[in-house]
Amino acid sequence: MSIIGTKLTLNDITVLGLLFEERNCVTGLQLEKTIEQRGMRVWTKIGKSSVYYALKKLQKNRYAHSETIMHRKDNLTPPVKEIFYKITEEGKKELEKAIYIIMANHEKIIDPFDIAYAFSGILSHERLIKAFKKRITQIQERKAILKDKIEAFSKPGAHGYRMDGSKIYNETVIRHIIALFTRPLSFVEAEEEWLVDILKTLKVKTQTR
Repeated sequence: MSIIGTKLTLNDITVLGLLFEERNCVTGLQLEKTIEQRGMRVWTKIGKSSVYYALKKLQKNRYAHSETIMHRKDNLTPPVKEIFYKITEEGKKELEKAIYIIMANHEKIIDPFDIAYAFSGILSHERLIKAFKKRITQIQERKAILKDKIEAFSKPGAHGYRMDGSKIYNETVIRHIIALFTRPLSFVEAEEEWLVDILKTLKVKTQTR
């Protein structure tokens, strides 16, 4: 679903944003590698097929243009076709508009957990405690993943280098990458604290029954 006020979906914004960051034309495979390197699937839902779907859509809407290049690895193999993509000026304008709209507006988030908790009286006391414990375990696992990512990108030289000696990510990009892990970390830590408090209350009720 497109963001209100723009023609871009969240996956479109992700791909277009990566194209904007790149100085040169890049292939879909290079974008896929960047998504993996930056751990972007921790905070996005973009799959490999979504990258190529978005590229075709962006090209159709003239937000990106492509160039097909044929090349050989050696004289013994047939030529290989590669498609390189680059953001257009129109794409930059649409991306800027979409990012401003998202960052300037706070949307209500509907969490399925809230609906389930509202009617959790249907569960037995023991089953409710079991559900809370399972959720806390999953939150702790996600917390560990986020902390590992923060640590990895906080190390000196975590940005890596290209073949020409230039940094893959500049310091601003690194700060953004780390922030995209610290933000969800603050959410899961707050939820864990809330769940632990509720669980304590449930256990007290169990002891007084």
